[in-house]
Amino acid sequence: MIHGPHASRKGVIVKPITVTLEKSKETKGTYRFDSPNPDAAITSVYIRKSAFEGGAVPERIVLTVAEAEG
Repeated sequence: MIHGPHASRKGVIVKPITVTLEKSKETKGTYRFDSPNPDAAITSVYIRKSAFEGGAVPERIVLTVAEAEG
């Protein structure tokens, strides 16, 4: 496995990571979403409250991490 800041080299395909996260905590300015699976590749993420227009916050989200093009 390739590690470090240059993990994606020409010719190497980086597989996207997709996880489902559930809303677990509200802080002063963010919502925290956690994975129900402690062995997930991504276990938690914080999202600013301002990202949810109109105050509608989902109970579950799907997060995909993929290599940026260019």
